[in-house]
Amino acid sequence: MALPQIIDGPNGALIDCRARNKFNNWGLTVRNTPEYFFAPKTVQGIKNLVKWAGSNGYRVRCNGFRHTWGNLYADDTDAEHKYILVSMLKFSIATDISIGSLIVNPLDLDDPGNELIFIEIVNTAPDESYAYCKIGAATSNEYFRKWCADPQNGKWTIPMNVILVEITFGGSNAMMCHGAGWKQKTLSDIVVRIDYIDAYGNEAFVTDPVTIKSAAGCFGLLGVVTFITIKLDSMSYAYLDPQKVSALRAVPYESSYVSDNLIKHFGHKVTPEQHAQDILAFNSNCEKRYSEFFWFVLEPNCWVNCWDDTGAKKDVVDYPPYFDSWVQNKLEEFFQLANHAILKYLPAQMQIKLINPMAMLILPSKKPVTTYVSDALHFRHGIHQMRVRDMEVLIPIPTDRSGNADWNICRELWWKAISLIYEFKHRGQYPIRLVLEMRIMGGSDATMAPEHGNTYTCAIEVLTPVDMPDNAEWQNGMQTIYDGWCDVAEKYNVLAGVRPHWAKDWANLKHRGVPIVDHLKNVYGSQITIFKNHLQEISGDLDSLKRMFSNKFLDDIIFG
Repeated sequence: MALPQIIDGPNGALIDCRARNKFNNWGLTVRNTPEYFFAPKTVQGIKNLVKWAGSNGYRVRCNGFRHTWGNLYADDTDAEHKYILVSMLKFSIATDISIGSLIVNPLDLDDPGNELIFIEIVNTAPDESYAYCKIGAATSNEYFRKWCADPQNGKWTIPMNVILVEITFGGSNAMMCHGAGWKQKTLSDIVVRIDYIDAYGNEAFVTDPVTIKSAAGCFGLLGVVTFITIKLDSMSYAYLDPQKVSALRAVPYESSYVSDNLIKHFGHKVTPEQHAQDILAFNSNCEKRYSEFFWFVLEPNCWVNCWDDTGAKKDVVDYPPYFDSWVQNKLEEFFQLANHAILKYLPAQMQIKLINPMAMLILPSKKPVTTYVSDALHFRHGIHQMRVRDMEVLIPIPTDRSGNADWNICRELWWKAISLIYEFKHRGQYPIRLVLEMRIMGGSDATMAPEHGNTYTCAIEVLTPVDMPDNAEWQNGMQTIYDGWCDVAEKYNVLAGVRPHWAKDWANLKHRGVPIVDHLKNVYGSQITIFKNHLQEISGDLDSLKRMFSNKFLDDIIFG
């Protein structure tokens, strides 16, 4: 098959192109073979590519590190359309997971000539309390983290982010779900400008404060995003003191979900006085600058990572240290290799007992440290090296008339998941074999964000290694836990606000017996209307966006 000859930039070089290149996403839930797979490095190259695609009847979808479990990519199951896939990264990164060197030397991602790996402060507040920063869509969190900690640039930090460092800004921003901290909204909420290539191959941008709420998180429907300008905070310093705490006390148990046998499994009883103190401590943790809780399946303890940015600059250290970062990467690589080659053939409980104690062991909990907020947000490296399945749901946290959050819903959601995991165990089933995580967030003004309209949000998820269990068992486990979380949400009168994280694994779920895509079209109904109206106002031609940048899934949920 002759490859298209498309110029990438002013020097006459051709865009790197592969024909019929097999593609799979990171979680191995999407596998397809787009007719062409391109990796442009320049804005001009993307303009040329979009014009070529339009004139040849192709839809255009993009990818970065491929950390989206749903099918938001090119779709060769769509008999009505042809697709090309555009990688924002060079093929060696866009098609592999073994990139541990990225942590040691983020310049491995520099990819000479790639204009989309870019960071520049474009304006600052007179009192230097914030700055506007233009970031290339192919810039990774790791590259940006290193930039923040560089003495020449160390005045600014992003206020919230995902843990993962192997993700592009274009990818993390597009899904509107990523945030951290009860007073923080999402990445899309701090976007003040989006630069993109439109359906006709022209450079365009959005700065309008109303329509930016849709443009900042648009699933790639507006066009190929090239640059994102966000509002950074002045640098502050996180005081990290993570703790390994008894699972019964880290997130204080809800008695209706915890049997005597389950208490015995966790090793001890908790007195009423201790329980009351634990609830106060948990509520306080939820109201810290950053709050996240981890329970590795069947482990007796949780890892509690809650901190404020109250550290002193003079005490700052790099975090994690170089050696720890290297170890984290190598261990994740080892887990991936072991899962794929050996562990998936072992009994499920043995798999869990081999992986999860080691996972808990290597998490820090001994000595408090002070570090840059930008380092604290990415406290764990190497996650990209081990593939997982991941279902995450975002649930409103109700408030009283004074605006105070009812943190009890978080405890109930947490223990509902644990109790269901143990019910599976008693039946000899282990659909969830890795970890339960919970993070506290604010709401969002982004039009299509799952947190839209919330004051506070509980982001809660379950993960399992990608090689185990089999798909049917995983789907059953997801559905059971999702149903349980819906039960808790209904008890607190927030069921209507239960929404999955757009990028995670949920497409085959049902919501109260209704296929979840149909449910989401209903609950997002008014937001979808506003979203499409904004895209029409920005582009002047909504049909051209559907024709050029949609796919089968988005045709259904947005345009259906």
